[in-house]
Amino acid sequence: MGIFDKLLGRKSEKSERAHQTAGKDPEKLYRHAVELFGQEKFRDAAEILEETARLNPNSAPVHFTLGATYSRIAGEYGSDEEKVRPWMQKSRDCFKKAVDLATRSGGLNEEQLSIARNAVTAIDRVTERDSPSLAEDQRRKIFADFMETHDTEFLLGTNIAQKSAGADLLAMGQILNRSAGQADAATYAKIGKKYGLGEGQLRAIVEEGKQKKWPFRGVAR
Repeated sequence: MGIFDKLLGRKSEKSERAHQTAGKDPEKLYRHAVELFGQEKFRDAAEILEETARLNPNSAPVHFTLGATYSRIAGEYGSDEEKVRPWMQKSRDCFKKAVDLATRSGGLNEEQLSIARNAVTAIDRVTERDSPSLAEDQRRKIFADFMETHDTEFLLGTNIAQKSAGADLLAMGQILNRSAGQADAATYAKIGKKYGLGEGQLRAIVEEGKQKKWPFRGVAR
């Protein structure tokens, strides 16, 4: 049983109930779609889930499941990027909506939320890398701002660490590692909000800047 099968609550017994008996009841439609997903009939499942989403647009589980289904359809095209890309974009949009809905009203557990967020970040990252949405001069500016902000956040953490750790090198090392992680999280949040970028888009720009050695004004170096 795959990760999506587990998270969607797939049962071992496969129902023989036809789609017609589900009628227009969103809950029945959803259950039938999950059964089809478990049988790897992803296109049939997607068709029913799309109808379910129209009937129940505020359901985080429906959008999560539709995102998972679109990603499985994308996988059927292997390395054909031209055909994979639109399905992955649809998957990304569904996962994003699922996260937004769950944040407001619940409906997903922590594992499902983590999968959805990671999927959005990963797809944004690939999309931004393959087809940049911003001009290079803007990407350079964002990269420099990110690196300078990251240096400042890291320095703040290490200064606090030096005061609290004293001469204990082991404790200092642990706090430095924690400070680096906190600096990453704080910088992605601040710069992403400042420029209206998703984490995946920002990560792609940072990766590009490091690879191409774009200049920035170092603070902690």
